[in-house]
Amino acid sequence: MIPERKDVAWLVGPYRVLDRGISKSPLAAIEALAPAEEIVIDTGRTRLFRELPDAERLTALALHPPQVIDYCAAEKIHGICLFARTGEREIRMRVFTTSLDGGEDIATGGAVMGLLPYLQRKYAEVLEGCWTIHQGFGARHQRGTLFTSRHSEPGMAVVGGRHRFVAKGTLL
Repeated sequence: MIPERKDVAWLVGPYRVLDRGISKSPLAAIEALAPAEEIVIDTGRTRLFRELPDAERLTALALHPPQVIDYCAAEKIHGICLFARTGEREIRMRVFTTSLDGGEDIATGGAVMGLLPYLQRKYAEVLEGCWTIHQGFGARHQRGTLFTSRHSEPGMAVVGGRHRFVAKGTLL
C-alpha cells in the first residue's frame, strides 16, 4: 500500500534480481577495491549493483565512458550502480549508464529503485521509511530524500521523492 502523501511523488515498478554470475570486471578501478557482492537487478534496465566499503573510495573512483560501454556490452547490462552507506539511512551513489554513452547519471529513479532489493537481499533490512540519497560526483552531486514503502505484491518496489507543484492544469 502506497502511503497517501501529497508532497511525495511515488514511482512503483517491478524488479527482478537476476541470479547470474558476473565475469571479472575489466575496470581496474573496481577490481582494486575490496571484494564485494555484486548483484544484477532489473528495474526496467538491467544494472550491476555493488556496495563499496566507504564513500572515500566511491568518490575517488574514475570510470571512463568507453570502459563502461565495453563492460556493459560484455555483461549484457545497461549500467553500473556503485554506492556506499554513509549513515544509518544515508547512501552516496554513483551511476554509470549506457544511455549516457557510459557517462555518469546524477539523477535516476530506476537505479535508486534497485537499491531496495539489493539492501533487502544483503542485509535483510526492513527498508520502509525515509533515506537520504547523495547521487553524483563533485559539482554535479545531487542530494535527495528518498521515501520507501512496502508493496503488497512480491517483486514490486516503491520509492518516492518530495515534489512541489509549479503549475497545475489539464492537457487538452
